[in-house]
Amino acid sequence: MIKANPIWQPKFSTKEVLVAKLDVRSGKNYIYFVADRNHPDLYSYDGDLVRENGRLCSNGKIVCYAFPLDWLTSEGELPAELVPVREREYAKFKRYSASKK
Repeated sequence: MIKANPIWQPKFSTKEVLVAKLDVRSGKNYIYFVADRNHPDLYSYDGDLVRENGRLCSNGKIVCYAFPLDWLTSEGELPAELVPVREREYAKFKRYSASKK
């Protein structure tokens, strides 16, 4: 099973991805978006590149690396074992969005 981090969605205002600082490891890292149906695949990025050139910021709760969407590489369709996790995370996203209205 691939170790991939679920990300709710990219930050559209800056066209960046925010990944928790502790989740960025050396070498190839994997993520997938749970609330952005325009990006349905599994994606990878170079953790060394992000550590060296990414920007540290906060997502409001934790310290994250911010880096451009262009640094992502599509790895193809999301593996079947990650689909249930995406659906659970999407349900959390919907509850959070509803509470902000």
